[in-house]
Amino acid sequence: MDRRRKLGDADIDAFLAAHSPVESSATIPVGTTVGKWRLAAFLGRGGTSEVYRAVHVALPLAAAVKILVRGNPSAKVRFDRETQFLFENRDPSFPRYLGAGEYEGRPFVAVELLEPVELPHRDKDVGKYILAVADGVIALHRKGFIHRDLKPQNVMRRKNGDPVIIDFGLVKEISGGTSSRSSASIIDGKPVGVGTPRYSAPEQFSGGAVTPAADVHALGVLLDACFEGFAPRCWAGIVRRATSSIPDQRYVSVSEFARAVKARHRAGRIAAFALAVAIVALAAAAVWQWRELRPAEFPLVMDLGGKNHVMDKPIVLQGGRTYSVTGPGTLDVDISGPTNALLTLRNCVILNRTKYLYPANGLKYRLEKGVYLNFAEIADEPTGMHCREFIEPYDGAFNAVVFGGPDSPQEYLRLRSEEMRRSAEKLRHSEY
Repeated sequence: MDRRRKLGDADIDAFLAAHSPVESSATIPVGTTVGKWRLAAFLGRGGTSEVYRAVHVALPLAAAVKILVRGNPSAKVRFDRETQFLFENRDPSFPRYLGAGEYEGRPFVAVELLEPVELPHRDKDVGKYILAVADGVIALHRKGFIHRDLKPQNVMRRKNGDPVIIDFGLVKEISGGTSSRSSASIIDGKPVGVGTPRYSAPEQFSGGAVTPAADVHALGVLLDACFEGFAPRCWAGIVRRATSSIPDQRYVSVSEFARAVKARHRAGRIAAFALAVAIVALAAAAVWQWRELRPAEFPLVMDLGGKNHVMDKPIVLQGGRTYSVTGPGTLDVDISGPTNALLTLRNCVILNRTKYLYPANGLKYRLEKGVYLNFAEIADEPTGMHCREFIEPYDGAFNAVVFGGPDSPQEYLRLRSEEMRRSAEKLRHSEY
């Protein structure tokens, strides 16, 4: 058997479907038909609503169906406001509206199916991400609305990678073209308003006038979150001005904020290019003899996107960092790292071609769920060494760890099933 055979999408989907946990927290059973949509999977819930992946009963069309399942009348008002907004405002930065209705008295809305996006951390990626989100907020403001709840969870992406702003339940019209008054109250001595406290502007929780400057504040916090609260000096000035507690001291508009980000983004790219030119010049001047492949670059977060990836160059991860690979998909690579490098895996197949195991290869793994991890070039687990030393959880649900086993999870499961059947037959014969 050719162990380098690429796995097809159908193989991966079948494996992950067979190894997915049973969702018991959904209010509406999967398989229920809601309007013209059949619920296929429970995706998650917010404070008052639940979101399902659904397919059209007559058309080859997938969607995300959001259903209001609990809450007071004000929650219904916010849900209807979001539905009306999506129906009336069509923009590439907003989810595409696909329909709405009621199911057993509960309102629902169907929009295009989007994918979650991880916050970027590299300088050049941060600028590109923030500018794309800012473009969506600019479009929202031009239509006369303030979002009031911008945060990482409310930015998703299409398959082409374009960011999309979601969750318009708190959108507010810009009264008189300038501002709206935030409703706020005091509970247990603390101000309670609208939005998410970490990202919302102070005036949203103090009853002050809420202007587009509130969204500028949220974008500044979002920018700071990309750097995990430690924005480099070249970005810190933008964050500081955007998140000022005094609205008038922030950027006067999202457009002005975007211009500042764009200028910094362009300067960063020029600096990176100049540094690359200098490195190439130094490398050309030196007479170095390379005797092995240099490690290929590996991102902190790698989304396989449902595809099969074969990397010819060996990968050496940097110490002190946490990397993650998310699927579905397959990654075929020789990967290693120092003892303080961590690789988190989720819903994917990893064929690691390394010839060394821990501690010679100090890379440690965290298996979240739906992982098939195969050390394809190692015949068996070395005596005296246990996976628990460098893999967590080794016996985690829906995960498989093999040494020199089959590349296909289906083939592994078939062989495992045959082995269990032979063991049962042997046990049965031994009883006679």
